[in-house]
Amino acid sequence: MNRNIVLILISLVFLYKCDRQDFSNSKSSIFPTGGFMLSFDDNYIDNWYKISNLLDKYKCKATFFVSGFGYLDEESINLLKKLKNNGHEIAVHTLNHNSVADYLDNFDDYINLEVDSEIDSMLSNGFNPITFSYPFGINSNETDAKLLQKFKLIRDVTESQRHFYSMFFKDFNQLDEVFINDNSQKVLKAIGIDDNFNVSIDDIHKIFERASSNKEIVLFYCHDPVYEVSGDFQIRVDYLEKFLKLTNQYNLHSYRFMDLINH
Repeated sequence: MNRNIVLILISLVFLYKCDRQDFSNSKSSIFPTGGFMLSFDDNYIDNWYKISNLLDKYKCKATFFVSGFGYLDEESINLLKKLKNNGHEIAVHTLNHNSVADYLDNFDDYINLEVDSEIDSMLSNGFNPITFSYPFGINSNETDAKLLQKFKLIRDVTESQRHFYSMFFKDFNQLDEVFINDNSQKVLKAIGIDDNFNVSIDDIHKIFERASSNKEIVLFYCHDPVYEVSGDFQIRVDYLEKFLKLTNQYNLHSYRFMDLINH
Protein backbone atom coordinates (compact mmCIF):
# COMPACT_ATOMS: atom_id res chain seq x y z
CA MET A 1 0.00 0.00 0.00
CA ASN A 2 1.22 3.48 -0.81
CA ARG A 3 3.04 4.98 2.21
CA ASN A 4 1.09 8.24 1.94
CA ILE A 5 -2.21 6.38 2.09
CA VAL A 6 -1.04 4.53 5.21
CA LEU A 7 -0.11 7.82 6.87
CA ILE A 8 -3.49 9.30 5.99
CA LEU A 9 -5.30 6.30 7.47
CA ILE A 10 -3.23 6.49 10.66
CA SER A 11 -4.01 10.19 10.94
CA LEU A 12 -7.72 9.57 10.49
CA VAL A 13 -7.71 6.88 13.17
CA PHE A 14 -5.92 9.29 15.51
CA LEU A 15 -8.49 12.01 14.85
CA TYR A 16 -11.28 9.51 15.35
CA LYS A 17 -9.94 8.47 18.75
CA CYS A 18 -9.43 12.07 19.80
CA ASP A 19 -12.92 13.08 18.79
CA ARG A 20 -14.65 10.03 20.28
CA GLN A 21 -13.61 10.80 23.82
CA ASP A 22 -16.21 11.18 26.57
CA PHE A 23 -17.70 14.66 26.28
CA SER A 24 -20.11 14.36 29.20
CA ASN A 25 -20.08 17.37 31.49
CA SER A 26 -18.98 16.61 35.03
CA LYS A 27 -19.86 20.11 36.23
CA SER A 28 -23.30 20.35 37.81
CA SER A 29 -25.90 22.53 36.15
CA ILE A 30 -27.51 25.65 37.60
CA PHE A 31 -30.66 25.02 35.56
CA PRO A 32 -33.64 23.13 37.03
CA THR A 33 -34.27 21.16 33.82
CA GLY A 34 -32.74 20.73 30.41
CA GLY A 35 -33.43 23.42 27.85
CA PHE A 36 -32.81 24.65 24.34
CA MET A 37 -32.24 27.92 22.54
CA LEU A 38 -33.46 28.29 18.96
CA SER A 39 -32.30 31.24 16.89
CA PHE A 40 -32.90 32.42 13.34
CA ASP A 41 -30.46 34.57 11.35
CA ASP A 42 -30.73 37.17 8.56
CA ASN A 43 -34.05 38.75 7.53
CA TYR A 44 -36.50 36.11 6.34
CA ILE A 45 -39.12 38.02 8.27
CA ASP A 46 -42.20 36.96 6.30
CA ASN A 47 -41.32 33.29 6.69
CA TRP A 48 -40.43 33.77 10.35
CA TYR A 49 -43.82 35.27 11.02
CA LYS A 50 -45.53 32.45 9.12
CA ILE A 51 -44.15 29.90 11.60
CA SER A 52 -45.01 31.96 14.69
CA ASN A 53 -48.11 29.85 15.34
CA LEU A 54 -45.97 26.72 15.14
CA LEU A 55 -43.56 28.15 17.69
CA ASP A 56 -46.48 29.08 19.94
CA LYS A 57 -47.94 25.58 19.61
CA TYR A 58 -44.84 24.08 21.21
CA LYS A 59 -44.19 26.95 23.65
CA CYS A 60 -40.97 27.96 21.91
CA LYS A 61 -39.62 31.47 22.35
CA ALA A 62 -36.99 32.11 19.68
CA THR A 63 -34.30 34.72 19.15
CA PHE A 64 -34.32 36.41 15.74
CA PHE A 65 -30.94 37.89 14.79
CA VAL A 66 -31.93 40.43 12.15
CA SER A 67 -29.62 41.75 9.44
CA GLY A 68 -30.42 44.90 7.49
CA PHE A 69 -32.90 46.29 10.01
CA GLY A 70 -32.05 49.80 8.82
CA TYR A 71 -33.33 48.93 5.35
CA LEU A 72 -36.64 47.38 6.43
CA ASP A 73 -39.98 48.80 5.40
CA GLU A 74 -42.78 49.52 7.85
CA GLU A 75 -44.55 46.24 7.12
CA SER A 76 -41.50 44.14 8.02
CA ILE A 77 -40.83 46.18 11.15
CA ASN A 78 -44.43 45.67 12.24
CA LEU A 79 -44.05 41.90 11.82
CA LEU A 80 -40.96 41.99 14.03
CA LYS A 81 -42.94 43.99 16.59
CA LYS A 82 -45.61 41.29 16.57
CA LEU A 83 -42.95 38.64 17.13
CA LYS A 84 -41.49 40.70 19.97
CA ASN A 85 -44.91 41.24 21.54
CA ASN A 86 -45.44 37.49 21.41
CA GLY A 87 -42.38 36.96 23.59
CA HIS A 88 -39.63 36.42 21.04
CA GLU A 89 -36.30 38.26 21.14
CA ILE A 90 -35.20 40.60 18.34
CA ALA A 91 -31.42 40.93 18.15
CA VAL A 92 -28.62 42.28 15.92
CA HIS A 93 -26.94 40.55 12.96
CA THR A 94 -25.34 43.68 11.34
CA LEU A 95 -26.61 46.08 8.69
CA ASN A 96 -25.13 44.61 5.51
CA HIS A 97 -24.27 41.08 6.63
CA ASN A 98 -20.59 41.77 6.01
CA SER A 99 -17.92 39.55 7.48
CA VAL A 100 -15.71 40.74 10.31
CA ALA A 101 -12.80 39.50 8.19
CA ASP A 102 -13.38 42.39 5.77
CA TYR A 103 -12.67 44.92 8.54
CA LEU A 104 -9.74 43.45 10.44
CA ASP A 105 -7.55 46.44 9.62
CA ASN A 106 -10.10 48.86 11.05
CA PHE A 107 -12.65 47.16 13.25
CA ASP A 108 -13.97 50.52 14.44
CA ASP A 109 -15.43 51.02 10.95
CA TYR A 110 -17.24 47.71 11.30
CA ILE A 111 -18.68 48.80 14.63
CA ASN A 112 -19.78 52.17 13.26
CA LEU A 113 -21.20 51.00 9.93
CA GLU A 114 -22.52 47.53 10.70
CA VAL A 115 -23.41 47.58 14.38
CA ASP A 116 -24.04 51.04 15.81
CA SER A 117 -26.30 52.00 12.92
CA GLU A 118 -28.42 48.89 13.52
CA ILE A 119 -28.67 49.52 17.23
CA ASP A 120 -29.81 53.09 16.55
CA SER A 121 -32.41 51.94 13.99
CA MET A 122 -33.79 49.33 16.36
CA LEU A 123 -33.93 51.72 19.31
CA SER A 124 -35.80 54.31 17.25
CA ASN A 125 -38.40 51.66 16.40
CA GLY A 126 -39.02 50.46 19.94
CA PHE A 127 -36.55 47.57 20.16
CA ASN A 128 -33.75 47.25 22.69
CA PRO A 129 -31.23 44.74 21.30
CA ILE A 130 -28.77 43.31 23.81
CA THR A 131 -27.44 40.24 21.97
CA PHE A 132 -25.56 39.79 18.69
CA SER A 133 -24.61 37.08 16.21
CA TYR A 134 -21.80 37.19 13.66
CA PRO A 135 -22.49 36.94 9.92
CA PHE A 136 -20.84 33.75 8.63
CA GLY A 137 -19.85 32.90 12.20
CA ILE A 138 -16.47 34.59 11.73
CA ASN A 139 -14.95 36.18 14.82
CA SER A 140 -11.86 36.49 17.00
CA ASN A 141 -11.10 37.15 20.65
CA GLU A 142 -10.44 40.79 19.78
CA THR A 143 -13.77 41.29 18.00
CA ASP A 144 -15.58 39.47 20.80
CA ALA A 145 -14.07 41.82 23.38
CA LYS A 146 -15.10 44.95 21.49
CA LEU A 147 -18.62 43.76 20.75
CA LEU A 148 -19.14 42.73 24.37
CA GLN A 149 -18.84 46.44 25.14
CA LYS A 150 -22.06 46.83 23.14
CA PHE A 151 -23.90 43.58 23.89
CA LYS A 152 -24.48 41.29 26.84
CA LEU A 153 -24.09 38.07 24.84
CA ILE A 154 -22.72 37.00 21.46
CA ARG A 155 -23.79 33.94 19.52
CA ASP A 156 -21.07 32.09 17.63
CA VAL A 157 -21.19 28.78 15.72
CA THR A 158 -19.67 25.42 16.58
CA GLU A 159 -16.16 24.79 15.32
CA SER A 160 -17.18 21.27 14.29
CA GLN A 161 -19.30 22.59 11.44
CA ARG A 162 -16.32 24.55 10.13
CA HIS A 163 -13.99 21.52 9.75
CA PHE A 164 -14.94 18.64 7.48
CA TYR A 165 -13.28 15.83 9.45
CA SER A 166 -15.19 16.60 12.64
CA MET A 167 -18.48 15.98 10.91
CA PHE A 168 -17.43 12.39 10.24
CA PHE A 169 -15.91 11.49 13.59
CA LYS A 170 -17.89 13.32 16.25
CA ASP A 171 -21.52 12.71 17.12
CA PHE A 172 -23.56 15.87 17.48
CA ASN A 173 -24.41 15.08 21.09
CA GLN A 174 -20.66 15.10 21.84
CA LEU A 175 -20.20 18.72 20.82
CA ASP A 176 -19.55 19.98 24.32
CA GLU A 177 -19.26 23.59 23.16
CA VAL A 178 -22.96 23.85 22.19
CA PHE A 179 -24.15 22.74 25.64
CA ILE A 180 -24.09 25.07 28.63
CA ASN A 181 -24.81 24.39 32.30
CA ASP A 182 -24.42 27.91 33.67
CA ASN A 183 -24.58 31.53 32.53
CA SER A 184 -20.88 32.37 32.84
CA GLN A 185 -20.07 32.34 29.12
CA LYS A 186 -20.53 35.50 27.08
CA VAL A 187 -19.78 33.99 23.65
CA LEU A 188 -22.05 31.02 23.00
CA LYS A 189 -21.62 28.49 20.21
CA ALA A 190 -24.61 26.97 18.42
CA ILE A 191 -25.12 24.10 16.02
CA GLY A 192 -26.65 24.79 12.60
CA ILE A 193 -29.75 22.76 11.74
CA ASP A 194 -30.56 24.06 8.28
CA ASP A 195 -31.05 21.30 5.72
CA ASN A 196 -27.50 21.62 4.38
CA PHE A 197 -26.03 20.80 7.81
CA ASN A 198 -27.47 17.26 7.67
CA VAL A 199 -28.47 17.03 11.32
CA SER A 200 -31.03 14.24 11.38
CA ILE A 201 -33.98 13.89 13.73
CA ASP A 202 -32.19 10.87 15.22
CA ASP A 203 -29.29 13.22 15.96
CA ILE A 204 -31.72 15.63 17.62
CA HIS A 205 -33.01 12.77 19.79
CA LYS A 206 -29.49 12.12 21.07
CA ILE A 207 -28.79 15.82 21.61
CA PHE A 208 -31.99 16.29 23.59
CA GLU A 209 -31.40 13.12 25.60
CA ARG A 210 -28.08 14.55 26.78
CA ALA A 211 -29.55 18.00 27.51
CA SER A 212 -32.37 16.44 29.51
CA SER A 213 -30.14 14.05 31.45
CA ASN A 214 -27.52 16.67 32.33
CA LYS A 215 -29.93 19.62 32.78
CA GLU A 216 -28.00 21.50 30.11
CA ILE A 217 -29.16 24.08 27.59
CA VAL A 218 -28.27 23.28 23.99
CA LEU A 219 -28.01 26.00 21.34
CA PHE A 220 -29.24 25.87 17.74
CA TYR A 221 -29.42 28.28 14.83
CA CYS A 222 -31.03 28.23 11.40
CA HIS A 223 -32.16 30.71 8.78
CA ASP A 224 -35.13 30.47 6.42
CA PRO A 225 -38.09 28.17 7.28
CA VAL A 226 -39.63 26.81 4.07
CA TYR A 227 -41.92 23.99 3.01
CA GLU A 228 -39.65 22.86 0.18
CA VAL A 229 -35.89 23.36 0.35
CA SER A 230 -34.41 24.94 -2.77
CA GLY A 231 -30.98 26.01 -1.51
CA ASP A 232 -28.59 26.22 1.41
CA PHE A 233 -29.50 27.79 4.75
CA GLN A 234 -33.14 26.75 4.62
CA ILE A 235 -34.91 24.59 7.18
CA ARG A 236 -37.97 22.54 6.31
CA VAL A 237 -41.07 23.41 8.31
CA ASP A 238 -41.90 19.72 8.82
CA TYR A 239 -38.40 19.13 10.20
CA LEU A 240 -38.84 22.13 12.49
CA GLU A 241 -42.11 20.73 13.81
CA LYS A 242 -40.51 17.35 14.53
CA PHE A 243 -37.72 19.22 16.31
CA LEU A 244 -40.21 21.19 18.41
CA LYS A 245 -42.25 18.09 19.26
CA LEU A 246 -39.11 16.53 20.66
CA THR A 247 -38.45 19.55 22.87
CA ASN A 248 -41.80 18.84 24.49
CA GLN A 249 -41.17 15.10 24.63
CA TYR A 250 -37.93 15.65 26.53
CA ASN A 251 -39.51 18.38 28.69
CA LEU A 252 -36.94 20.96 27.59
CA HIS A 253 -37.50 24.58 28.55
CA SER A 254 -37.29 27.19 25.78
CA TYR A 255 -34.80 30.01 26.39
CA ARG A 256 -34.09 33.21 24.54
CA PHE A 257 -30.55 34.55 24.65
CA MET A 258 -31.68 37.45 26.79
CA ASP A 259 -33.02 34.99 29.37
CA LEU A 260 -29.50 33.94 30.33
CA ILE A 261 -28.40 37.43 31.29
CA ASN A 262 -30.29 37.66 34.57
CA HIS A 263 -30.73 33.94 35.22
